[in-house]
Amino acid sequence: MMDALGLNETLLLGSRKFYFETNYLEEENRVVAHSFEDGVALDSRERRLSPDADEKDIQNTVKVLQRESIREIEVLFYIQKKVWRKRHALSYNKLGVIFLKKNLIKDAQKNLQEAIAIDENFIDAHKNLAVCFIHSQQFDRALKVLEKAIEKRPDLPDLYNYKGVALLGEKNFIDSVQAFEKALSLNENFSLAHLNLGLAYLTGLVESPVHPQLLPLEERQKKSIEHLRIAFELKKELQTPEYSAIVQKVENSQFREALDELLEIHKNVAFSLNSVLENEFYLNFMFGGKSKDEGAVANYIEGLKEEIALHPRYPDLYNHLGVAYLIQCRNLFLRALGEFRRAIKLNPEYKQARKNLKLAENEGKGLLILLRALLK
Repeated sequence: MMDALGLNETLLLGSRKFYFETNYLEEENRVVAHSFEDGVALDSRERRLSPDADEKDIQNTVKVLQRESIREIEVLFYIQKKVWRKRHALSYNKLGVIFLKKNLIKDAQKNLQEAIAIDENFIDAHKNLAVCFIHSQQFDRALKVLEKAIEKRPDLPDLYNYKGVALLGEKNFIDSVQAFEKALSLNENFSLAHLNLGLAYLTGLVESPVHPQLLPLEERQKKSIEHLRIAFELKKELQTPEYSAIVQKVENSQFREALDELLEIHKNVAFSLNSVLENEFYLNFMFGGKSKDEGAVANYIEGLKEEIALHPRYPDLYNHLGVAYLIQCRNLFLRALGEFRRAIKLNPEYKQARKNLKLAENEGKGLLILLRALLK
């Protein structure tokens, strides 16, 4: 049902019902789309409009954004069916990350558990499953998963960082601090661990200002400020007036107010999950028929460049960009083969075109084998 500036729709997928709502916010001149299941908010997206946008532009943007939200859920569950048939651990893990980002926690958990069932040494799936449990405040289950992962890979700072988050959820300030410090001993530039350690000290200041096993209040205050400042320097998303004001409040001993405001920011930057952009592209490439869509590849590359601008210290993003360029090369290679064949069809006696086609087919096999190996 649609009025001039809003749209709502229900999508049935088997026994599940999803609700989508898209509206124009006049005061902010932007269109915002939300999705829900059983009253639980799942995902949201927005698009800002140009100052001179008229009602027709607004209506069109509302329709496009609403359709994108619905299509994304449809495609996600369509791809899940294909992944379940193939039983591919890497794809289960990537599905799990996307479901988790969309707040479909049970779906995420199911896919991640399948990934681990196929490959019990798949550490990234263990980590992501622990994040699922943290999101649903099942901190004891998260800790069990993380302890198993740490036994297999005691050198990964991410695992200790999430262990600290789970311990902090249990109000275990002493062990949470130790876990974050262990993460930082493995990677001193781990911005998220600095943020979490600053948060842990601040939470302890509010929840347990006097504690026989914790550092004196003034020392914890200094450590909270120190790590929050380092996080600010390392993480571009935190370089805002709002975050600076939080640090100032910690300095002024306004601990409760600072904690409330930091927790709000923390929701948006707390989890360093693999790039959702990369996971969505991979699944669409492997299962959704996007392998030859040059526009999709070009958009993916531009999206990665934007993420790199925000996170220049994330090596995974550069790796994903390298793979994306190879996919682009592969698509251009296939186009080249098509042009040689077209030339031969027009002139069967065209020796140079036949020679070029043969050379390209022989030499290009290596590129295709490389790409398949990278995406395995």
